[in-house]
Amino acid sequence: MPIGLHLIFEVSSTMMALPVEAVAEVVLLPRLGRFPAMPTMLDGVMNLRGRAVPVVAMARLLGLGEGNPGRFSPVVVMGGTVSWGGLVDRAVAVAQLTRSPQPPPPDLTLNDCVVAMAGGEVGEFGGIGLLPILDPARLLTRREMLVLGDFRRLAEDRLEEWDGARA
Repeated sequence: MPIGLHLIFEVSSTMMALPVEAVAEVVLLPRLGRFPAMPTMLDGVMNLRGRAVPVVAMARLLGLGEGNPGRFSPVVVMGGTVSWGGLVDRAVAVAQLTRSPQPPPPDLTLNDCVVAMAGGEVGEFGGIGLLPILDPARLLTRREMLVLGDFRRLAEDRLEEWDGARA
């Protein structure tokens, strides 16, 4: 029984999945800007078609240390009321997970973001075992979302000032 399409990605050698409905897009890591008074949890801000998008390392967010992102690592841009990007080590596939969800083991909570374990067939990769399924609503707290929203607006204002200075 299918449980829906999921983006499968890797963070700190751990494969995991997010429902595709939560993902706006996946982009290659661009050059990140840094601003004074930027929250320490942020890696930087990317300019995505004229929009400031704060970027957070998913490894740090999930309690997995610093991760292994490279020069061409993907950023998973999350949809929703506040757009933000999660820097991951590698995007693997978008796949229909078919194995019935099971509760996660107690030692695999990833900062309480895992809601279930599921698996299925992933195209050329064949069958995959059980993966932690992340709940997008648990990735950031309400307060973190508010801080990111405020910071994004500040960064966009700053980008507009720079664009106006070039004109």
